[in-house]
Amino acid sequence: MKKLRFIFIFLTISLAAYGILNNQVSLISPYVLLTAGGAIILSGLSEFQKRSPNALSLFFSAGFMIIVSMYILISI
Repeated sequence: MKKLRFIFIFLTISLAAYGILNNQVSLISPYVLLTAGGAIILSGLSEFQKRSPNALSLFFSAGFMIIVSMYILISI
């Protein structure tokens, strides 16, 4: 699961850097939010396995990010 989380974080940073360097932030931002949400969901799963109370807040924040990114993708 750590490798998958690392892949999502790497994708997030790569997409954000691509959007900034090519001046296409508005086109890339929904995908950055989706990949960041995936990384946060994986972090929430690892915290949930440790029985940490932070897992619930991670799930809520990831859900919010995914909902916002879907709204942006639909409205484009």
